[in-house]
Amino acid sequence: MEDLAAPAYLIDKDGRFCWLNRACIETFGDLRGQSFVDHVVPEHRQRGRTNYARKVVGNSTTIFDIDVLDGSGERITIRVTSAPLRQNGKVVGVFGLAVPVAQATVPAGSALDDLTPRQQEVLRLLAEGLETPLQLQHLRRLGCDNAQGFLFSKPMPADALDLELPRWLEAQLPVG
Repeated sequence: MEDLAAPAYLIDKDGRFCWLNRACIETFGDLRGQSFVDHVVPEHRQRGRTNYARKVVGNSTTIFDIDVLDGSGERITIRVTSAPLRQNGKVVGVFGLAVPVAQATVPAGSALDDLTPRQQEVLRLLAEGLETPLQLQHLRRLGCDNAQGFLFSKPMPADALDLELPRWLEAQLPVG
């Protein structure tokens, strides 16, 4: 895992980074021992806490976009995929990948302009069960930055992540 080109990390049950690969340290700095939420921009902290909490209780792998601060303090959007780590059947932490992506923006005059903040959050939470790239495209256009479903991966046990992770990384990282 150390040689992965994508930033990879482990967060312990207390929400602190306990391992980072080289790519993660180069992108975000050495965050070991620090709370992950301290590096999430304030308006996305609840989303970060919610996704982390889902993993700590043993929920499956998810993929979502979130804005964080890079090693120089600049805001950057990352696509996170993470999964609970289990030892003897108990969740002991969270493994994740944080692939930088282009800043997602919602166009002025979009459908979100007519929604309350709570309705916007519900829309983001509804993006489960995606099966086609077109569905994802429509939801992204509406400002939905949290999605999961067969489009990304079939349900799998955490130990199968080792087999699927290299394929997922290859699909996410730019060629050349």
